Amino acid sequence: MDYVSYIRGMVGHEPVMLIAGGMILHDGEGRILLQQRRDCGKWGISGGICELGETAAQAAHRELLEETGLTASEEYLLGIYSSNEIRELENGDKVQTFTVVLVGHVTGGTPTEGNEETAALGWFAENEIPEIYSARHKKIIEDYFKGARGVCC
Repeated sequence: MDYVSYIRGMVGHEPVMLIAGGMILHDGEGRILLQQRRDCGKWGISGGICELGETAAQAAHRELLEETGLTASEEYLLGIYSSNEIRELENGDKVQTFTVVLVGHVTGGTPTEGNEETAALGWFAENEIPEIYSARHKKIIEDYFKGARGVCC
């Protein structure tokens, strides 16, 4: 059982705080890898909720592999993105999330598309960014292209 299911089994739809790990991969030529989400058809960085006993960095690497088929080396911490907003999801769950975002480059694996979460993968320059699915991911991508490091918001 995954951590979110475990917690929801105890608290139902009541508000919970969740930690997520995400990663921006760059190709060294000014482009970043984005994932087209199967659930909404829009784009974003890879990442997801930490499992119990897992660090945010481990979650970022696990999610990257699950969603893209790639492994990566971390270069630096882009930032920790949070909000005091408690969002209600389509299923009625209420969450406040904190996302730890790393920047890195590909070290191995084979790009995989068409899985449960990922419809497509693509490398994009700053002026080619497709429609991004959330305000948080838009901010993360903007910060990356601004050269930000250690963001805490």
